[in-house]
Amino acid sequence: MVDVSFHTASGTIEPSVYNGLPVQPYSVRVIDVGVEGGGARGEASVGVSVRAVRGALMVGRSMTADDDRRGGTSISMAAPLLADRWWFADGVKGPQASERFSVLNPTDEAVTVRATFFPAGEAEDVAAEAVTSVIEVASYDVAVIDAGALAELSEGDHSAVFSTLDGRSIVVDRALTRVSPSGVKVTSIAAGVPERRDGLAPTSWLVAAGPSVEVETGLVIINLDNVDREVSLSTYGSNGLVAVEGSTKMMLPAASRIVVDLTETEVLGRPIAVESTGRLLVERRVPSADAFSSAWAIAGMPCC
Repeated sequence: MVDVSFHTASGTIEPSVYNGLPVQPYSVRVIDVGVEGGGARGEASVGVSVRAVRGALMVGRSMTADDDRRGGTSISMAAPLLADRWWFADGVKGPQASERFSVLNPTDEAVTVRATFFPAGEAEDVAAEAVTSVIEVASYDVAVIDAGALAELSEGDHSAVFSTLDGRSIVVDRALTRVSPSGVKVTSIAAGVPERRDGLAPTSWLVAAGPSVEVETGLVIINLDNVDREVSLSTYGSNGLVAVEGSTKMMLPAASRIVVDLTETEVLGRPIAVESTGRLLVERRVPSADAFSSAWAIAGMPCC
């Protein structure tokens, strides 16, 4: 049994049809957020809360769009928790891209949120001059930050982190659309990586299947520590992990980001393990049409 709520600028909507909604064991129940009379049809921005009355569940999102900002179908998992800091390894500002962040405040009080963008310079240094934007998010509402509308943010790649200033927790999603040379819009939507209160973060990440074709800048990796780290790529062979030639013990400078090509034959279509001597985030760029979508790798166990 689940209860579903929709958070909009006009308030929280709790349709009776979604109150105590049964979900049978080992089954999938689909809810149309935009259905007439039962969801949040016509709202510009909608946050959704799904709470299990009893039992446990997983919640995902499937969105299909074709408008001036988005295109294609994007499928991603919902965020299972709240946090006061959310990280995004990849991002881009430019004439052939659209990047919007949706910040949901599911608490009883307004919250102040600071968005910090780290432009990727020649050295891919996230400690370079950062660009910040501060917004107020009303209780049970969703606010949107459009990276393309930030005049101070230079064009090109960047990373980002969203933090609350009031000690309360939020959820942050990113909708990133890249426009291919042929004009096809490819949108990917995903929540950021939440920062744990104990400061622990993964030191290893897994890509379940590498790309089927060579991809330059196929991985975006951020070092969350203020000291230099090493990072290595491996694939899985019959006897365990096999190092990827040319991609072992790569230097990951303190508080910086690097991009890694996935062009070696041994990574194509194979599982890829990314391991570091410190805390890191790994986001992948997945070929789609003649553009890319963005997706997180699978995080390993949190560490130090």
